Amino acid sequence: MEQDPFFREKIARYEIIEFVPSKSLEEFKVLMEKIK
Repeated sequence: MEQDPFFREKIARYEIIEFVPSKSLEEFKVLMEKIK
């Protein structure tokens, strides 16, 4: 994966999602689509 200005933010958001998968599962899918 190429690093970009938002790389750290993306990782931080993933870490948050890991703690609340039931709440952010759909958001996680959306983020994955945006990164592709």
